[in-house]
Amino acid sequence: MRSPIELARGRASLRTKRRIAQQRLRVRGLTSSIRPLPRLLIIGTQRGGTSSLYRYLGAHPDVERSIRKETEYLTRSYGCGEAWYRSHFTLRRDRLSFEATPDYLLHPQAPARAAALLPNAKVIALLRDPVARAVSHHGHMTRLGYEDLPLCDALAAEPDRLDGALDALVRGDDVADVRPLLRFSYAARGRYGEQLERWLEHTDRERLLVLRSEDLYADPAAVLHEVEDFLELRRWLPPSFPNHSLAGGRSARSPADDRALDDLHASLADDGVLLRSLLGDRWRWD
Repeated sequence: MRSPIELARGRASLRTKRRIAQQRLRVRGLTSSIRPLPRLLIIGTQRGGTSSLYRYLGAHPDVERSIRKETEYLTRSYGCGEAWYRSHFTLRRDRLSFEATPDYLLHPQAPARAAALLPNAKVIALLRDPVARAVSHHGHMTRLGYEDLPLCDALAAEPDRLDGALDALVRGDDVADVRPLLRFSYAARGRYGEQLERWLEHTDRERLLVLRSEDLYADPAAVLHEVEDFLELRRWLPPSFPNHSLAGGRSARSPADDRALDDLHASLADDGVLLRSLLGDRWRWD
């Protein structure tokens, strides 16, 4: 059951929620110097169940989640500084603190930034069938009002919309407007091999746990136990496992959409080979 505070927060406007969040961070900033940095990052993938895992794990009695799920510190908010980042986490040193920002998996600069600031932190990635993930992503952007193209046209328009932004970030260049990359990276986010290869350049393999989103959907208790074992936490389960991920929105798919998804599947074949070389042969969705 949701608390009165959570119910009131749910009825507040987006502007009010942002104002409240900013005020909370300012107050917590007074004690930022004694707030420990997180010991765990959930790095993605977008539309892969990270919201649900954030809630399930955050309810564990030995864990403390960040005051908002996505701090975005290692991506868009890096310029805010370490004190700002620390303000998102608990004062309690006896709790494992963590955050979950799905853009960390995609953003080329996030792995190096994490290694510099959090050299011993553990990392969890949830990977979902990249074609199903793209469909869900498109539906989510449509529901939010950012997308007005049908799926096939949105996939075709993606290279122009991103306009080399991802390549610029790989080079370390600044990107004036990252919103298209956040909203319209339907195919780009499915290149899990490239993304995990970058993370493994900066993260020891034993500190990285990669999970299937489909396993979380099918058996959340088993996946949560796997996470607890990875984090060396005592095993615990919440009373229920509600779906905390917002629905992506559904629309009838046309034959053109289906052809575009077949093309997407084919275009990701080379990345699938890379992914299996990193993680093993079970990492295939075909």
